[in-house]
Amino acid sequence: MTSHRPCPGARIARTAGREVLLASLDDFNRPWRDRHLYDRAVRRLLLDPLAPGGSGICALCSLDPRTQWDHSAVTVTAAPDAVVVVEGLFAFRPELNSCWDLRVWLEIPAELAVHRGVGRDAGQVDEEVERLHRDRYLLGEELHLAEVDPVGPADVVIDNTVFEAPRVLRG
Repeated sequence: MTSHRPCPGARIARTAGREVLLASLDDFNRPWRDRHLYDRAVRRLLLDPLAPGGSGICALCSLDPRTQWDHSAVTVTAAPDAVVVVEGLFAFRPELNSCWDLRVWLEIPAELAVHRGVGRDAGQVDEEVERLHRDRYLLGEELHLAEVDPVGPADVVIDNTVFEAPRVLRG
């Protein structure tokens, strides 16, 4: 499953004694032939079970983006007061807007995002991983920005250029 960076909000919630579940929308992407199933998979496996009235039993990963292994049968049961942090590209799509209690946009220059993503996913400079970040993630983000303007509906906007010193721009 996708490795996640430390989440300051998750640390605060855990300190307050709350269970924290972390999920990435990248882990719900489907192969290109099943692309239309993306929204259905993330809603059925993760978001609907965690919504009010849901079972609380969810999958935090559907399809590992690196290995393409299906993890959708691996479930966890969330505590009723659990905090769920979901990150990822396309989180501000209209189809998902009703699922969020709080929407945070991390502002970062595109080239720095590519550099950090490559470092996270490859651990070093790797041409294949860099190509993936430039040709898939960066282009996907550009599409997302053009189609949805996620900054507008965000409840909180954070300048994350300096990872060790994020600055709140709004919220």
